[in-house]
Amino acid sequence: MTAHWDVAIVGAGFSGALAAAVLARTGRRVLLLDRQTHPRFAIGESSTPIASLLLGQMAREFDLPELADFTSYGRWCDSRPEIMRGCKQGFVYLHDQLSPNLTRLSVPTAEHRKDADTQWLRADFDAEMCRIAVAHGAVFLAPVELTEWMWDGTHNRWQLAWHNTEDANAGHTHAQATLLIDTAGLGPKRTPANWKTASSARFAHYENVATLADVLDSVGVDSSADAFALDDAVVHVLTERGWWWFIRFDNGCVSVGEVINQRLERKKPPIATSASVTAALMRDARRISPIGEIKRLQWYRPKPPGPQFARLAGATGFVDALHSTGIAHSLFSLVRLLRHIVNEPVDSLHFSEALNLHHCAMLHELEHIDALIASSYAAMPNLDRFEAWVMLYFAAATSCEQALRVANEKEPPAGGFLGATDDAFQRALERAITDPNLHKASIQDLHTLMRRDFAAWNTASLWTPEFRGIYPYVELQRG
Repeated sequence: MTAHWDVAIVGAGFSGALAAAVLARTGRRVLLLDRQTHPRFAIGESSTPIASLLLGQMAREFDLPELADFTSYGRWCDSRPEIMRGCKQGFVYLHDQLSPNLTRLSVPTAEHRKDADTQWLRADFDAEMCRIAVAHGAVFLAPVELTEWMWDGTHNRWQLAWHNTEDANAGHTHAQATLLIDTAGLGPKRTPANWKTASSARFAHYENVATLADVLDSVGVDSSADAFALDDAVVHVLTERGWWWFIRFDNGCVSVGEVINQRLERKKPPIATSASVTAALMRDARRISPIGEIKRLQWYRPKPPGPQFARLAGATGFVDALHSTGIAHSLFSLVRLLRHIVNEPVDSLHFSEALNLHHCAMLHELEHIDALIASSYAAMPNLDRFEAWVMLYFAAATSCEQALRVANEKEPPAGGFLGATDDAFQRALERAITDPNLHKASIQDLHTLMRRDFAAWNTASLWTPEFRGIYPYVELQRG
């Protein structure tokens, strides 16, 4: 085996595999290492328009046309039906208390089902991205445990050692790499002291989960006015102590998780009566995966441990699943990093400075995501007040989508990820979060004030109480 690699990538999830595919495609010697083989269970399954746009951008910019097959639900079904997925045409939020008077918030992200985003069954999608990386020349080794990663300043390279975890008699393999990319999480995590979001989660995959449409129909709630089928969405069920997610795939598998808001002084027990939405959805469900548990979702890693070491967003930190930011943030950070690697010598001073800025940018983006998510948590479980605050995310997301569509494809979009580098948006967000009068305002006044203060980013008719939570699809301006 090659003793020296241009790039070693730790972690063969979708982001690590995509990095390997792009860099191998450019002729670099790429080693991809992972503790597990494919396929394997993973959460982080709900994509967004930003993620779809970034996949399309990568397909064109880095000459990986096969990625374009995954940029919309219709194209994915037509081109790669064997890779399991689900349809995500929007976001749905509702209370857990099931009754004929149950209200909801539904926000479409595509006008037609064929143009919708997707729910990624990660066992299939990650395996396919790894296959693409190998097809372009990357070497994939798994299951292996990386036991040594030390910077050799004399030779300007990383010294690596690993062993096969399935072969007790196997010795260590040693190699060197000019650049080390961490997508799996090397080094200890830290709990952020200044983030406002604090939550935990339990999750698993199930089958025989009832559809939301049938559950609502059982109590006479009509969903025909919604812009999309409610089950073609990531469904958020708000409770007194947090929320549940329901993500449906086309093979009948449903990803289900409960997120607990640890900021609450008293964590109320989950509602388990026949009058709850979650109980109705899960009445006949059967678990088909082990239960996973994360006792604290929020974490980050400080600056990289040496030069010529880069992380992606998924190895730098995480806030919460509420706004489905994980996939998009990983891809956003990946595109930024790949542009530096492809266009600059990795041992140059300019590249070193770029890596430092890349890491600082990811930490800032995580803090920005925290602000968007924490403000929504503060409004739970009042759905009308929650609607006003969650629209901050949709304003940031739709503005980012527009910026991606009109930007030069080799330049970052104006405003950065979800407006993280938009100074005006940052100031408006800070004012909203810290204004005590805004938190005390009536629902009507809250929407009016938000619509006024965020008018510059409201291109999708957000903060419109007249819609009564049932938002229509609005075509964004494409410049």
